[in-house]
Amino acid sequence: MSPSAPDPASPPPAAAQLLAAATGPAVLVGPDDCVRDWNPATAEVLGGDVERLAGTAAADLFRGGKKRSFRSRLRQARESGAAEMTAPLQAGGGPGPELSLRLVQTGDPDHGWVLVLGEAVGEPEPPARQGLCPSLMDALPYGVLVFRGQRLDYANPAAAALLNRGHADDLQGLMMASVIYGEDRERMGQLLGRATESGRADSRLRLLDADHRPVEVEASLALLGERASPTLQLVINPAIRQRGLERALRESEERYRSLIGSLEEGFWMGGGDGGTADVNQVLLDLLGYRRDEMLDRPLPDFAEPGERDRLRGHLNRLEEGEPRAFETRLQRRDGGIVPVGLRMVIMPDPSTGIPALFAFVNDLSARHSLIERLRRETGLNEAILGSLPGIFLLAGSGLELTRWNTNLSRQAGRPALDLAGLPAPELFVEADREPVRALLEGAVAGAGGELEARLQTTAGEGIPFRLSVAPVGLGERGFVAALGVDITERQALEAELQEQATRDALTGAWNRGATERQLQWELERTRRYGNPLSLVLIDLDHFQHVMGHYGRDTGDRVLQDLAALIEANKRATDFLGRWGGDQIMVLAPDTELAGAVTLAHNLHALIDGHDFDPVALLPSTIGVTAYRAGDSYNDLVDRVETILHEGKRRGRNQVMVAEV
Repeated sequence: MSPSAPDPASPPPAAAQLLAAATGPAVLVGPDDCVRDWNPATAEVLGGDVERLAGTAAADLFRGGKKRSFRSRLRQARESGAAEMTAPLQAGGGPGPELSLRLVQTGDPDHGWVLVLGEAVGEPEPPARQGLCPSLMDALPYGVLVFRGQRLDYANPAAAALLNRGHADDLQGLMMASVIYGEDRERMGQLLGRATESGRADSRLRLLDADHRPVEVEASLALLGERASPTLQLVINPAIRQRGLERALRESEERYRSLIGSLEEGFWMGGGDGGTADVNQVLLDLLGYRRDEMLDRPLPDFAEPGERDRLRGHLNRLEEGEPRAFETRLQRRDGGIVPVGLRMVIMPDPSTGIPALFAFVNDLSARHSLIERLRRETGLNEAILGSLPGIFLLAGSGLELTRWNTNLSRQAGRPALDLAGLPAPELFVEADREPVRALLEGAVAGAGGELEARLQTTAGEGIPFRLSVAPVGLGERGFVAALGVDITERQALEAELQEQATRDALTGAWNRGATERQLQWELERTRRYGNPLSLVLIDLDHFQHVMGHYGRDTGDRVLQDLAALIEANKRATDFLGRWGGDQIMVLAPDTELAGAVTLAHNLHALIDGHDFDPVALLPSTIGVTAYRAGDSYNDLVDRVETILHEGKRRGRNQVMVAEV
């Protein structure tokens, strides 16, 4: 039974969970703009005065101009999915503390439910390792080492496992020389020199495991941060496994370079320390800088002085995979001010897989019409992010989704609120769910693996992906990480090659090799089950005269007409193949000799009455036979060819039957 459509008047199913998970004040606003539910933190802010909330107009939680601002933000959240503002809630004794409020559309967009989430302005953020996204880095199935200077500052669980260390913390604090195999330290110095020049270097390298034995890896080095005191990020994979990953990364980076070079808006990418790692020419032209003048400097350095703190606040509140859009003002190199729209998101760097900050910059002073047009065409930024290849997901031990990238959300056609907690196998088409479940459960038990599966879209279609799955440990909890590469083009190429290998290029019928294989298969079926099998071999009379008189092009058109005529008038179960030259073979499975003779006479009459322009009428000779007990492949083929030649010898233009 199909699930019933959600009731617009009932709160979305996930609303109660979101309210309970909120750490600050949170209020659920219904389609009628009234408060429908709230969490305990809201009661604390309002001093226990919460009885008045039920059914109250949500705007009445504010005073003066903030009421108008809230109504405006509420409309904005329903139209675009999210909005922000800063204001205090009004408690019984007066205004409460200043809150940073985020309004998020929840449930079906047409039903109008909005969740209002608040956090105290100026509330200190928990300390985090600068330049890293530990929760995602810990989830990656390949090793990551981060050096600050010569000292190892961070290692993820995959790196610890690769180097035979009991825990990633066992690596922290080691000097670089104690991690690199002695004979490869000089090569490491050369790689650092190359990375200093270009920002990245790749090579095969030997590291030392816990027993001081060399472990050969493929390493990708990336230098981030200020050039005076850079941070080195080293992505490692066993040498054998790395080759396929390198090829995928090269293809990914080529697509990435092609993508940002074709963009009509500015593009900015930040490294692990927040400094500029890459920009496109559009942004350089917009701000009037050279590339080397922007590299390593944080994005707020290019904002109007009065906007820098606000821009830093937006950056500090960014979470991986959750885009943030807002307007600000950037300052050109010559001092001029440019109003821009920014859409920012933390995503894996296409070249290294390490989390990086991406920003897409729209010049609002000159592009309002372009932005509006692209927004109507489903949104420029969503299209750009969706073009980045690959999907990523992280699932808990119960296979429930805990993290994912925006490309997965877009390709599956599911908003973030629908993905949270969803069993990972349900992302895929029904026929592939059990194999995916078995693969993921194997990873939970400690065994990685790969398979091909189709991602389910909202249109009911399946997008084929090659999934690589590995177990991941975060603290005391176990997770499963899965990376997927879109193989649609590869499958299409395989299908095209298969078609070329089995079809005759001129007539579109099956070629001789495919026809012979089908006949062998039908013979096996006939011998096993006793089903009848007949052959009909058709040959145009005096076809060589046609070629000599009208030319090869006309002869080719005659053969194409002949194949099309037979294809249109044979039975659906018959198999049509070009046997050679002007001969066409029809395999008739499950057909006695009498039925094949009837088919042959019908085809003979059709050919005899067909106008093969410009040849006009062109007679044919047709041989017919059927399987006899004990027949081999050669027996059956020789008999139908012999009876055809006998018809030619007896004057052509007739149907000849080899009796069984």
